[in-house]
Amino acid sequence: TGRKKDEPVQPILALPRETLLEDLETVLADSLRRYEFFKAKVKSNGYDGDRMTFPLHALFLLTELRATEMLPAILGHLRQGYEFLTFWYNDHGTETLWHCFFHLGLIEPGPLGAFLMERDVHYFGKGAPLQALEQIALQTSERKAEIVQILDEVLTCFSDHLDDPLLIDVTFISFLLLTAA
Repeated sequence: TGRKKDEPVQPILALPRETLLEDLETVLADSLRRYEFFKAKVKSNGYDGDRMTFPLHALFLLTELRATEMLPAILGHLRQGYEFLTFWYNDHGTETLWHCFFHLGLIEPGPLGAFLMERDVHYFGKGAPLQALEQIALQTSERKAEIVQILDEVLTCFSDHLDDPLLIDVTFISFLLLTAA
């Protein structure tokens, strides 16, 4: 038919940026606000992929818009815990979300490093930002020293707080050490 694969997305991306960002933030907030509702719906009716991927699509649109100003809201989404994250993102949490954080953290990766040092965030939530930092270092050689410095700060933070069970997560530290190697 000659249609481009991303053609249906173009009208959305062409909307006024400010209101589009507000709407996408509302979509993310809705997945938080109505999480229990959707969980119950899945339990009674089964998973409906056409209706249950709206937070993922919001993240993809925010990434396409390079909406770095939305990074705090997106990272807030990752603070919600393992059950929440696997419900909404499942395999995307480890397979595709890092792409979002790569593009949103490419200009200013510091917030991603700061997020990795937050207490009481499940390793599943920290995985995509960590992968993004790794990929920024690998794909943009001029940024490698900056990323190494960020990861060094993360490791120093952990070393300084070894007795904090809300910060120290053996699984995440394993991922971090594999990245830093």
